[in-house]
Amino acid sequence: MDPQSLMSPQDLADKLGLPLASIYNFNYRGTGPRRIRVGRHVRYRRVDVEAWIERQYTDRPTADGAAPSGLSTARTRRNHVNGGTDTSISAALPAAGALP
Repeated sequence: MDPQSLMSPQDLADKLGLPLASIYNFNYRGTGPRRIRVGRHVRYRRVDVEAWIERQYTDRPTADGAAPSGLSTARTRRNHVNGGTDTSISAALPAAGALP
């Protein structure tokens, strides 16, 4: 393996524009890119980092620029399931001026 294809945690933090602590937090939670250990050092393969970045996209536009169908917010899903009624806590609270 070419040593140039490996990134240190600091390299990854710099690439993502994040604090180094965020990278270590990703490692701790297991939510970051795949990593390898070289002795006591953590390294990331560039291909694994690029693949992980691609997986972070939550909604990619379609060819015409529109958001893909099937994406909706939690409130929209909740309203759909409940026949259009809002069951959030804010819907159950009285208006600010209506309190005795």
